[in-house]
Amino acid sequence: MGWHNSNPTHTRISWVRLIPAAAICLALCSCGKKDSVLIVSEINMLGQRHDLFYEGDTLTRIIYSTFITRSETDTVAIDTLIRRDIDSVIYESDNSISLLRTFSRHGAYGKIHRKFRFNSDNLLTSVSRFSGKIEYTTDSVAYDYTAHKVYYFDLVNKLVEELEYDRDDNISTIIERKVIGSPAVPASGESPLPKMSAEPVQTTYNYFTSSRDPFLNQLDDDDLLFGCFHRSSVGLFWNGGLNPKFSSVNNVQAVKRTRNHIESNALFEYQMKDGLPTARYGGYGVVYYRYQKK
Repeated sequence: MGWHNSNPTHTRISWVRLIPAAAICLALCSCGKKDSVLIVSEINMLGQRHDLFYEGDTLTRIIYSTFITRSETDTVAIDTLIRRDIDSVIYESDNSISLLRTFSRHGAYGKIHRKFRFNSDNLLTSVSRFSGKIEYTTDSVAYDYTAHKVYYFDLVNKLVEELEYDRDDNISTIIERKVIGSPAVPASGESPLPKMSAEPVQTTYNYFTSSRDPFLNQLDDDDLLFGCFHRSSVGLFWNGGLNPKFSSVNNVQAVKRTRNHIESNALFEYQMKDGLPTARYGGYGVVYYRYQKK
């Protein structure tokens, strides 16, 4: 990932979603010819922490921690540990990626619990989980290159998020709708778009700055238009079962959200604190990122 060390307000990253902030933010790709770094931990002071381990520049292990903290400024110590899970990342021969749960303080472990599948363009097509030996699809993704849109389907909750990209490869609008019926999506590949409600559940409008800061996901030029779904940045979906974050090229400056005809607004703040890049969404959820150079 590229990172200007002298000025942290001019690298390629953005944040479209911070809450829930348990989602992992990382990429294994470089950005241009700048110095590159790896994210080795993300600490959300709402109570989630993820530590990332690599062999070379390949992610091999993730430790998920849930904790109670008394401060938004403590980036190292955890006051009360509630849960800890450890996953090994397995890169399968069929180009899929699996997560093997190797340890859990409060759940089953010793088996693969999640799998990611990709198309010939290395773009994510489906996410599946396992119940015993039965694999079932929980999420599906469809791409419209002509209209610059992505449809992300949450098949468990029967919701679809329509992501519309602008000409700068930023996700300008996210329209959430209900899925009508129970579409059957095979785990092995893409499927036709299911029916969607005409009336949105929620509409989000993102407004971007010109900055590209080292707070979230780096997108390589070759991965755009749909970079945050590329196999090299699929870490966006290694999030313990919560919804993914969708990353754009530039940083989000402000968000306007309409839900049930009620409008709300939020601002994003980016700054360096104690030598670490931090981000804050609407005044809540300070997140710290630790990096290492490749």
